[in-house]
Amino acid sequence: MKKPLYFLIAVLLLFSACVPAADPAADPTADPAETASPDITADPAPFKAGKKYVFTLTDERGRKWEEDVVAFASKCLQLAHGHPLLTDRITTVYTHNEPTLKFSNSASVNFCDAELREEFIGRINAIITSIPESTDDEIVFAMMEAAALLRDAHTFVSADVKEAFPLWVTTVYSDGRPECVVEYAPEKESGLLGSRLVAINGIPLSEITERMRPFIAYEAETWFIRRAYGFNMLMNCAVLRHIGVMGGENTAEFTLLSPSGEELTRSLSSRAADSLWYDAKEYLSGTGSERGSTSRWIMELHPDVDIWYEFLNEGEALYIRVVSCDVDEELEDVVSDAFLDAKALGRLKYVIVDFRDNYGGYANLNGSFVPLADAMRDSGAELYVLINEGSFSAAVGVPALLRRRLESVKLVGSPAGQPTEFFAGAVSLETPNSSVFCQISTCRASFWPGCHDDALMPDVTVYQSYEDFLNGVDSVLRYILEGGE
Repeated sequence: MKKPLYFLIAVLLLFSACVPAADPAADPTADPAETASPDITADPAPFKAGKKYVFTLTDERGRKWEEDVVAFASKCLQLAHGHPLLTDRITTVYTHNEPTLKFSNSASVNFCDAELREEFIGRINAIITSIPESTDDEIVFAMMEAAALLRDAHTFVSADVKEAFPLWVTTVYSDGRPECVVEYAPEKESGLLGSRLVAINGIPLSEITERMRPFIAYEAETWFIRRAYGFNMLMNCAVLRHIGVMGGENTAEFTLLSPSGEELTRSLSSRAADSLWYDAKEYLSGTGSERGSTSRWIMELHPDVDIWYEFLNEGEALYIRVVSCDVDEELEDVVSDAFLDAKALGRLKYVIVDFRDNYGGYANLNGSFVPLADAMRDSGAELYVLINEGSFSAAVGVPALLRRRLESVKLVGSPAGQPTEFFAGAVSLETPNSSVFCQISTCRASFWPGCHDDALMPDVTVYQSYEDFLNGVDSVLRYILEGGE
């Protein structure tokens, strides 16, 4: 009887010898432990999907950033809700393929790209190992670059804006090429309004734009330009420092071309972004009432209302502005009131639904927009849906669905900010220590099966030209209401 007992003891001792001793580094302090993935097994290797990450940095700053980077990467690679390109799982694809707009099918596809996954994980490990030598901004931009690998505009890491230059710029087109025009400037620099930005600190705008390309998540070139010229990129001092346009100083020399073609130079000082944002918003929201019915400023009449309507050309045109697609509750009431008022006026010739500069949002696409489509169809009017490079997400999906359901609809404007098939269903994450905002797609939607254009394309391309911008004229509305070209 002793031999079997000795054998059992020997086996137990051998097994216990093979189990590694507890690693103090694998038992982080209370806060980091709470954000480590709870359902993964221990492994002392660098960050690796499906394995418990063993924290390596012990100083407070390094440890917090390490935790934040791991939290972001873990979210992207989470099996159930991670990004479809990074997780080896079946992903739901919502295909809106019923022309009556009332139904959509779903399919199951595995999008996992093993090579991209390994590249993403390699980037994450490179970020972690460089934390001690990196500034906070450098870490954030490295995370942005990792997200941008996916070429998915719904998946991104957001650059914080603490300090910015006091110019608000917008994209206009001259001969079909995007240009950057000053839309807002402080009162003492009001002479810059309408000027085209040429360079910052002697570096041409085109080169600055290309330097930003690695860390901007985009699918369509139109959206990339929109983001690159947007407030939180081109005027953001952190961005300009990161790409070598400026150093630690808080001033920069701006080179511009006036409307008359005169070269202008201005040395501008940066400001706290919060105050600049407030001033610009107040200025822009007050411009719409000062212009006519074909002004490009009409989109800014009610910036804080998701959907509203106006009558143009003495009631001949019903203009419905969709500022955001978060309109499930109010859309049907607004649409009903609009078309009842149009019927009472009795002069309706055009219905114009404007999705320009609409960044999307949640929309019950199979329900809430059916009344709009039905009312448009029954109106007997000419039907136009407006899009531009600022139309994104649901503001691409809904125009595509309206265009497919109503054969008489014309899409007018410039190419939208996304194709009609894209990753969506995004979940958000705010990193636990630095509060960096991250967003990750979880599914894919197709609003126009079989359409594989780089962006939702208009039936009629009408750019907002530089001259029209200076004159406050909306090229798209002028095309419809005044026969412009």
